[in-house]
Amino acid sequence: VILGTRPGAKVYFGFKEGVTKEDFVKAIKKSETGDGGFEELLNYIEVIPGDVIYIPAKFVHAIGAGCLLLEIQEPTDFTIQPERFCGDHRLRDEEMYMGIDPDEALDCFDFKKSVEAPLNPQILKYEDGLLYQNLIGPETTPTFNVRMINLSGGAFIPDKTAAIYVVIEGEGVISGDGYEKKLARGEYFLMPHNAINKFKITGNLRIVECYE
Repeated sequence: VILGTRPGAKVYFGFKEGVTKEDFVKAIKKSETGDGGFEELLNYIEVIPGDVIYIPAKFVHAIGAGCLLLEIQEPTDFTIQPERFCGDHRLRDEEMYMGIDPDEALDCFDFKKSVEAPLNPQILKYEDGLLYQNLIGPETTPTFNVRMINLSGGAFIPDKTAAIYVVIEGEGVISGDGYEKKLARGEYFLMPHNAINKFKITGNLRIVECYE
């Protein structure tokens, strides 16, 4: 979920048509001494705040300069990063391939896969100062859901089995069950199963809701 950008901000995702594993290996070898030319192998889009991009497994991707984003993923962090340098930091083989044989590790990439980007959010509810949007749902992936809560003086009652909420803009209050706390940009919290329907969020703010 793109939160902020500088001019020319890009997200790279997916190989261009015709790129092969052999082309990728050549770029990796060139990156040992400098720029491997990875950008020439990848598709990209220029992004603006509010864009939503879904990256499936086996899909090569990279974040360009000038992007502030919220990255939501399953509770794993298994990443093959075959470019030798990350900025000025020279990666060790362990950091690049996680201890897997490099040739085998590169088989994790799908060179033909393509996805729609950015996604088109769908309105789920619009009433009295509440705009509730579906960003990523079952039609995109069965593994997790991402929704956007836009409050302009209205109220929202969390009712999911369990969810994580991230405030990305504005100010408000969460209250209920003898508890009250002010919310502001950058704050986040977990709403556990035994707390659903017991709290409400009010104010003028935007919150991202993430749940299974």
